[in-house]
Amino acid sequence: MAEVLRSEHLRWVWQGLNAILFCCGVGAIGLLVLELSQYGGYHRLRGVTTALVLVFAAQELARIGLVLQPWRYVYRRWLELSLAVLALLASLLQEVVPQGLQAVFPWLAVEWLVLGYLVLMQGVILGGLLVRVVRHHAAIGRIEVHPGLLLLGSFVLLSLLGTALLLLPAATVRELRVVDALFTATSAVCVTGLTVVDTPTTFTLYGQLVLLVLIQLGGLGLMTFMSFFGMLFTAGLGVRERVLLGEVLAVESLAEVRQLVRRVVGLTLSTELVGACLLYWADGGGWPLDGERAFRALFHAVSAFCNAGFSLYSENLVAQQHNVAYLSVIMGLVVLGGLGFPVLSALLRLRPWQGPLQRLQRRLPVTARLVLLTTGVLLVGGMGLLWFLERDGVFRNFPGWEQLFQALFLAVVPRTAGFNAVPIGELSAPAALVVIGLMWVGASPASTGGGVKTLTVAVAAIGIVQLLSGRGRVEVFHREIPLEHVLKAFVAITVSAAFLLVSALALQLLEPGRIWLDVLFETASALGTVGLSRGITPELSSGSKLLLCLVMLVGRIGVLTAFSILLPARPAEHYRYPQERIIIT
Repeated sequence: MAEVLRSEHLRWVWQGLNAILFCCGVGAIGLLVLELSQYGGYHRLRGVTTALVLVFAAQELARIGLVLQPWRYVYRRWLELSLAVLALLASLLQEVVPQGLQAVFPWLAVEWLVLGYLVLMQGVILGGLLVRVVRHHAAIGRIEVHPGLLLLGSFVLLSLLGTALLLLPAATVRELRVVDALFTATSAVCVTGLTVVDTPTTFTLYGQLVLLVLIQLGGLGLMTFMSFFGMLFTAGLGVRERVLLGEVLAVESLAEVRQLVRRVVGLTLSTELVGACLLYWADGGGWPLDGERAFRALFHAVSAFCNAGFSLYSENLVAQQHNVAYLSVIMGLVVLGGLGFPVLSALLRLRPWQGPLQRLQRRLPVTARLVLLTTGVLLVGGMGLLWFLERDGVFRNFPGWEQLFQALFLAVVPRTAGFNAVPIGELSAPAALVVIGLMWVGASPASTGGGVKTLTVAVAAIGIVQLLSGRGRVEVFHREIPLEHVLKAFVAITVSAAFLLVSALALQLLEPGRIWLDVLFETASALGTVGLSRGITPELSSGSKLLLCLVMLVGRIGVLTAFSILLPARPAEHYRYPQERIIIT
């Protein structure tokens, strides 16, 4: 919303301040790159940083004198102004801040204290710029573009930004190729988990933090975060924004979008925090807090709930394969993240202790019932099949009850999570095909996972059974499913299967010496945004890695959404042709 100025002649001054703010952001990014690219010489950057911070604070405070209602402006823009005051105080007390940090953290070197101060200052500037961008998030809803294109663009933008951050010398122990950085960033943003380098030994703490942020933003989506913070800083969401988010979160009612966005962010952060505490305890952590173990627990909690599959162990979770409590928490987070936020929201609304009438009003919708039923069938059926096929294979060294537990874990993680507690490359061909099937189905709609979706498979299966039995309609749980939804489910399955096979064939052409099963497995893992691998991903050529990046992006936004971007929308026809019966046997 445009600010009301004292005079329209001051509009050019306001635009000039916007240009100065933009230049401050560019300068902050440049200084941040310089600071994170070297481990010395920070003192000569302090003067430049101080000047930049003062310019940033001055342009923010100068805006108060330009507006018609200064106190109203201060009330509405309290966050940007608070950041400006904080930056101004920090620049004036630039000698005191490092001394205070030295008193609190006496074990830190002086260079690290100076680096922390400089990074904090760049963060304040970028934070102020980000807040202003978020305040204008409503402009996104006014852009006349396909919602799928905006969704795809947000993931591509995050991937490119993540690539740039991972290429900084401070992010890796050794130099990383551009294609490997792009593949890793895309895998994190698409919450896939396929890796071409060893995560714990290749990336520094800074690099691992970048991966953690990319996983979190990729799991929920950039537009979801932008809209959430936009609701905090502005009056709310416009109609077009709600329509756009309704497409992303699979919600039909516009009235539910705002409430669901808040629940999505709140539920995600709270679940990940609880999961991190449980993983820390299951990993043998105690008090006082072990920093390395706590960060590993937080990283794995976020990676599990977002169905990413990234691990800070070199052999994924094989190191924890006998830790039942640890793997149980991981499974719980994976299942919760894969159910989808509308289903989790419906479960939270249940009140089993209330009377029959209240329970009837809050009963689970058909979508939630189908998702829960399909998820249960896939988990139990997958566990049984994998145990039967691998009881004398990868499970042979486990005792009887633990074989079933490992089979259950292996049935859960293909739901787009990508963790593994047993070597995936040692699975037999039949078991690998079962895992491919589970990866292809994937998670549920509006979840952190990918795949063709459980609800799609459920609707198609019910439609096949009921239509083959001679019924002219599809019914489930005393509700009728429109035939156009059943047709859409068939189309989604067909297009997804065709895209999987075409992508696998393209990868096979690029990697002619690879075994077909391994190629199909890697492609299905990328399309389902799973991350399980039979060990060939690090050995792929640059062209193959770029192909898998494309497959991961398509899998993250959905195959139907991706293809709908390529096909122009046609207006609804107001006429129908006469029907013609054809013979189908």
